[in-house]
Amino acid sequence: MGRKFRCRWVRVRPLLWHYLGGGNYFDPGLLTRDDKPITPLIDKEYQPAKFYYTDAITDNSIKFISEHKRDFAEKPFFLYVAYTAGHWPLHALEEDIASTKENMTPVMTRSAKLALRK
Repeated sequence: MGRKFRCRWVRVRPLLWHYLGGGNYFDPGLLTRDDKPITPLIDKEYQPAKFYYTDAITDNSIKFISEHKRDFAEKPFFLYVAYTAGHWPLHALEEDIASTKENMTPVMTRSAKLALRK
């Protein structure tokens, strides 16, 4: 018997919407929209040519604003957008790495620094 997914986030307002996730930027394993677990492969609402979590957060936030304007234009809303770059290992797109490669300097590991001192 499989365990049923139970949402751990409290919905404090009727119009609360969320798009949450974490892990690998190209295939986050903890992706959730409106209390429903999703993955980039099974998400019928969002199918970009190439999934990247930072872009997905932005695109889904823009979608939320557009839908709110369409359906609830007279009501205010609060949108908090928090990118996960500060919380997970960096998974940059190849083109972003290539555009900054000339400005990067090699980082030495602690063991390499110690080896130089000997």
